[in-house]
Amino acid sequence: MNLLLDFIEKDIEYQQVAIITREERLKSRADVVRRFMKSYLDSVRFCKTQKQVAIRETMKRLRTHDRSIAEFDYNQRARALPDDGKPSIKGKQLALDDIAKDNPKAKNLTVQQLIDLSFLPWEELTTKARRSRR
Repeated sequence: MNLLLDFIEKDIEYQQVAIITREERLKSRADVVRRFMKSYLDSVRFCKTQKQVAIRETMKRLRTHDRSIAEFDYNQRARALPDDGKPSIKGKQLALDDIAKDNPKAKNLTVQQLIDLSFLPWEELTTKARRSRR
């Protein structure tokens, strides 16, 4: 495989994965969003701890018998997917700055306005613990 640029190898923080939904859905279906995030993080952990299964599944989904393609894909994804599910703040800022070049509305946004960590399983526990101490 010939990569044009390997962000991780070059130590460039960039948001490789983003899970996006509307603010209304976060409010109206918070329980579904929390369950989705828990399942998503469980799948990331499974993928990272069950490499051979993940490679076989990748081969199946890509409909290829070329194991080297699936291994390459696995290695890229395993490096790019954060274990804790948290977005890269620096990476999101880099993307936002790039978008702002073409879209003036983006200049008025901050990364903090675009992310909500409260739907991550341990963030919810941390928030509950803080509330119970009050």
